[in-house]
Amino acid sequence: MIKEVQLTTINQRTGEEEGQPFNVIRARVFQYAILSKTIGGIITKIKQDPAIMDAVQYHFFGNVDENWMDKDSGELLETFKKKIEGDTMGAFGFALEHLPDELIQLVSAAANIKKSEVEMLTDESFFDLIEAVIEVNDINRLADLVKNFSSNLTKAWEKQKKQEDSQANLRSVTE
Repeated sequence: MIKEVQLTTINQRTGEEEGQPFNVIRARVFQYAILSKTIGGIITKIKQDPAIMDAVQYHFFGNVDENWMDKDSGELLETFKKKIEGDTMGAFGFALEHLPDELIQLVSAAANIKKSEVEMLTDESFFDLIEAVIEVNDINRLADLVKNFSSNLTKAWEKQKKQEDSQANLRSVTE
C-alpha cells in the first residue's frame, strides 16, 4: 500500500509555503531496527524523568497513584495499551509536547525521510505524515504480530528452560 501526502515547508528566505508530494510506503525491516532503538530510548527517557513519567500517568490514565491505582475508584488500571488504544494520535501529540526530538526521530525512521526534512514540515504536514505512516503500516496489525511473536518466543524459551532444568535434575539424581 502506498499513500501520497503533501509535505509542506516554509521557505526561510521568502516565508512562502512550498509543497511537494511524498509517497509513504510500508516500512522495511531495517526501519524497524531504527524504530526499536528509538522507542527504547523514549521508554528509558520516560522512566528516568519523574516529570515526564507523571505526565504520562496523568495524560493517559488520569488520577492515578504510583501503583497505577485509580485514586477515585481504587481500581487497578488495565494495561497501557488498552488505555491508549484508538488514541494513537493523542500519544503522538503527547510525545510532541514532552519528547519532541524523539518523536521527530521516530517519524523520520517510520517514513524513511531525513530527520532534517521532518523538522522543517508545517504542523499540518507533520501530522498528515504520521497519519499516513500509521495507515500504510497498519500499526494495530503490526502490534499484534509483535505481541504474538514475543509470546511465542517466550513460550519456546520457557519450554527449553524446563527441558534444561529437567535434564539438570535428572543428572543430579543419577550422580
